[in-house]
Parts: sequence; structure tokens; C-alpha cells
Amino acid sequence: MNPCSVDIKNILEAAGIGVFASTSSSEYGIYIGQGADKPDNIIAVFDTGGSPINPISKDTAPEYIGTDNVQIKVRSNSYQDAWRKAREVEEELDRKINITVGNVFYNVIYRTTTMVFDSYDEQNRAVWRQNYSALRQISSSSSSSSSGSS
Repeated sequence: MNPCSVDIKNILEAAGIGVFASTSSSEYGIYIGQGADKPDNIIAVFDTGGSPINPISKDTAPEYIGTDNVQIKVRSNSYQDAWRKAREVEEELDRKINITVGNVFYNVIYRTTTMVFDSYDEQNRAVWRQNYSALRQISSSSSSSSSGSS
């Protein structure tokens, strides 16, 4: 089982929204748990906690079921470009249902805050942020394929 941030990165990368750890100035690099000084255009995904749901019986329930939260920050030299990319992220993730990533089944991924302008960083790049919750479960018998719908 991955941290939720890694699965979110995989979803965004599969949708063509960014490329993991890319340093190219022509695309958005996706980073986990941290930003990067370069490139200027990044999507950073952070795990921000969650809450476990205790199943009644471990014999009949998945090995893990709970709600995990992530915060996503989108940064660019342009206020509007960062906003557009944050909207792209939102359109891909908000209310995404019944998707399997690796061996984790996501019942739903949903936005818990609207997009918020965070600040300009030290290099005067615009940063937008948004928060999501994901109800996910893992079972040792889960499929290892990645599929789903939005």
C-alpha cells in the first residue's frame, strides 16, 4: 500500500497533467511530500492525515479502510497558468469514484476545500492549493491493475 499522495501522483500522471519529478520547463513536474526549486511549474502532493474506519470483523473486511487526506499545491511563474493547472487537477480528482490504483480501491476522491491562492514564493511564483479526501481500502486479494472512472 502506498501513501495516498503516491496514488494521487499516479492518477495525475496517467491523466497527462504532469510528469513525476520532471525538471523540464515545458511541463509540470509532480513531486511527493516536497516542492522543488526547479522547474518553475510544479504540482506538489502532501499527505495530511486522515481517519481509520474500524471494520467490524477483520475476517470479512478489507485489511485497511479509511479516509486519507492530501493537499495539492500548484506553482507557476504566472498566476493564471497556476490557476488553470490547479483547475485541471480539480477536474481530474474531484468526485472521482470506484478507481483502483495498484492494490488500493478508492470508493471516492473528493475536494474538501475550494482552490485557494496561497502566496507568491521567494522567486515570485504563484502558488495555489487545494485539499482532498479519499475513502480507500486495501485487501490482499485486490487487483493490481489501475482503472476507474471520474
